[in-house]
Amino acid sequence: MDPLAFNWYQGSRLSRTYWGPSYATSTEVMFLYYLGQTKAAANVYDGLRIVQVCAWYTRSSVIISGVACSTASSDTGIWTPGYVANTNAWDDLAFDAPKTIFVYRLGKINPNII
Repeated sequence: MDPLAFNWYQGSRLSRTYWGPSYATSTEVMFLYYLGQTKAAANVYDGLRIVQVCAWYTRSSVIISGVACSTASSDTGIWTPGYVANTNAWDDLAFDAPKTIFVYRLGKINPNII
């Protein structure tokens, strides 16, 4: 693997996904509202360092929320976790409305890069 490669992994629909201390979670509040949170903890998981976790909501493949990104940094030569980032979306209460989908994207790099 190229040591400078930044690999993106994308997933959707899962409401809670953890990679050690890094995560992307979605919580439905009273069937009306969704709250998504992300955290990039700069930990090594499956041989790669997690440096960014982003999440958003879609309906019919259209983004309906802001994009929340937590980004770890190594400005001082030591990896530090990113802040928790939040996004949210209102649900559509129509019986036949398209599903609201939680989408996340995960950025991983070679763990030897500082």
